[in-house]
Amino acid sequence: MCAPLGATGWTLVYSLPIQIVAARVARDITAPAIVTGLAIVLLWVFVFLFNRRILAPLFERSQRIFESEHLSRTLIETAPVGLALVNANSHGVLLESAHMQALERRIATAVGAGIGDVLNYHAPAAFEASRRGESPAFDFELNLPTEDGTMIDVAAKLAPSRYQGQPVVVAALTDVTSDRQLARQLAAAKQAADSANAAKSAFVASMSHEIRTPLNGILGHLELLERLPQAAPVAARVRIITSSSRALLGILDDILDFSKIEAGEMSFESIRFDAAELIREAIMMFMPLAQRKQLELKASIDPALPRYVIGDPGRIRQIFANLLGNAIKFTDRGHVSIDVGMGEGGAASRLVIRVTDTGIGIPSDRLARIFDAFEQVDVSVTRRFGGTGLGLALCKRMAEGMGGSIDVASEVGHGSVFTVMLPILPYIGAMPVHAVGSQATEVEPDTRGIHVLVVEDHEVNRELIREQLAALGYTSDIVENGLIALRHFNERHYDLVLTDLAMPVMDGYTLAACLHSQGARTPIIAITADVTATDSQRFREAGISGILLKPMSLASIDAAVRRYLMLAADPRAAAAIETVPGHAASVLSDESRTTLERLTAESLQSAEAAMAQGDRATISAQIHSIKGAFSMIHVGEVVDACSKLEALLAGDSNTASRDIEETLSDVKRRVSSALAATARSEEVGQLGDGSGNGE
Repeated sequence: MCAPLGATGWTLVYSLPIQIVAARVARDITAPAIVTGLAIVLLWVFVFLFNRRILAPLFERSQRIFESEHLSRTLIETAPVGLALVNANSHGVLLESAHMQALERRIATAVGAGIGDVLNYHAPAAFEASRRGESPAFDFELNLPTEDGTMIDVAAKLAPSRYQGQPVVVAALTDVTSDRQLARQLAAAKQAADSANAAKSAFVASMSHEIRTPLNGILGHLELLERLPQAAPVAARVRIITSSSRALLGILDDILDFSKIEAGEMSFESIRFDAAELIREAIMMFMPLAQRKQLELKASIDPALPRYVIGDPGRIRQIFANLLGNAIKFTDRGHVSIDVGMGEGGAASRLVIRVTDTGIGIPSDRLARIFDAFEQVDVSVTRRFGGTGLGLALCKRMAEGMGGSIDVASEVGHGSVFTVMLPILPYIGAMPVHAVGSQATEVEPDTRGIHVLVVEDHEVNRELIREQLAALGYTSDIVENGLIALRHFNERHYDLVLTDLAMPVMDGYTLAACLHSQGARTPIIAITADVTATDSQRFREAGISGILLKPMSLASIDAAVRRYLMLAADPRAAAAIETVPGHAASVLSDESRTTLERLTAESLQSAEAAMAQGDRATISAQIHSIKGAFSMIHVGEVVDACSKLEALLAGDSNTASRDIEETLSDVKRRVSSALAATARSEEVGQLGDGSGNGE
């Protein structure tokens, strides 16, 4: 430190040691330095935390937004859909993708307007909704002209929104021209297939009619010829001709049945029958064939099998006879065994029929195709054993049509085992009278002096029916058309009318309607070679009691005459024909109905439990069982609901559970309604029986 000494020119200099100076300065700056250092540290901590907690996340989110926007733009540009933002007020396009630009170029010249104007013209509600701030979606299709003169189909989806403070419409347009063309081609192909199928069915039915008419003459006269005394060689030839004719009829029936199944026209009865007796009769029919081949035919029928069950005896007999016939045909030595019993599965008891043979067997690689139509094990089998290859296909489809199944196990050289499981219901109680083949009463009618009016336009058939009726002990008058038949009917008494359906002048339907309108109570039976003539509603309206299908045997004619004379003689039986309105006129006893209710409830409980676990296979199995049970008693409402649920379960695995639950609830509701209706029908049947017993 220094200081001047006035005007002397001298300067006073103070000299201090550095330690003293440093100590002095240190005392003055220590506190500010500490404060400043702490402030700097705190500032850096704040900057670090601000960057970590605010700036870095903001930067990361901004980066994601930039990436998302880039991805969205990439998707918009590469998506095979035209996307655009259209101003809701001016209809101008604010943004659009490359596909939208290409689409707009294709239609601009032909339409003469921008895409915004086109959309506003077809969906003004979408633009109005955007202006009001609403946001419903709009879907529709456009058919627009293009610059090359063609038309394109465009699927449009519009959604109101906002963009930069303006009301806009988000438009997504897709060119679906190829899809619609494919749909139209598929529809045309389906229509052509349906037309071809209908033409095929009509052709088969027509050929059946034309073939059955001469077959009726052949088999009818052969049957009459067999009743005459003949030399042994002649009798043998007659038997051969009869057997060949019946084989031809069997092939024709198989083809017709298969055609019916393909067309969805196969119907199934639900009547009472003796299952054990049916099996025994079929076995006796094949016994001579087995004996000729020196085969042992074994049969075992479970004693627990109810005597009477409800089902379709005709179809069950057809299935069993086909399997038994095949077993005998393909077995050269050894035996054929038949085991019949009951098994429970789902909502119905199961009739289990097992046919075992020691025949040629089936290779494992052919088992999957053995039930296909027109399939044989190989060509050599066809040459050696013959056959159309329709038998097993028919068996499988008929079994499935009744809600059952058929399976096969086989080993080449050791034989085969065919197992059929069919849903049936045990029948206990009074038998309903509702179908051909049921027995209304045990009392046989007195057929002495029965006089029959026959109406048939075919001369050969007229003469044949006359001889058949005479052989059965019935008298008859034969006329060639309905008009002449009316005159005869009004002039004398007839116990029964047999009439052809297709005749000149007046057909069978018109004749029956005329007789019915006159108050006639005489049973009218239609005789026809048309196997498709099974419209029971039309028969009832015309007053026709039933049909006889050509070719007619003496036994079938006699059975029909007796059956309908019984119905005519017993008003209670005729009145009982209609039982359950809206269903199939199947009356169940209390025990049968209780069994059905119990098994159905168990199946529904299992289905609901499986629903909770997402086990669709179990649901489908239980519903199929319920469907089989109610198809036997022809409750179409339940069968349809079950079929709908099966379709949902068999479809895409992504099918909404809610749809399945709703359909399952519908099945439960329909089952409950059907069981209640069956119970009411049983009460009506019991009242009818009570009135009869009071006589």
